[in-house]
Amino acid sequence: MEKDDSEVPDSNKMAPEPVTIINEICHYYQVPSDEILKTRRGWWFNKPRNIAIYLIRLLRTEKLTAISDMFNMQLYSAVSSVIQRVGALRKKDKNIRKDIDIIIKNISKGQLKI
Repeated sequence: MEKDDSEVPDSNKMAPEPVTIINEICHYYQVPSDEILKTRRGWWFNKPRNIAIYLIRLLRTEKLTAISDMFNMQLYSAVSSVIQRVGALRKKDKNIRKDIDIIIKNISKGQLKI
């Protein structure tokens, strides 16, 4: 018996909302939420934004086009590039890995309160 496609959105409903992810990242890095939606040159300025994009994809399996719309990006391929870059950094940079792990833990704690 094949799995019913209508079950797929249920797992996404249990995932943290994008706003929850963005708010936790803003709290962690102490940046205003409107700053996270702006594109800027350089990794340091885009670090919270890039991690938000990465986590929205990782935790919600959100479509690239939806993420590009959320972050006012013209091309969904740019979203894919950010996700790949952050994923690679997470593997090799212990500070980025620590930041992401703490943010995920904090998001999970918030989800348990519901």
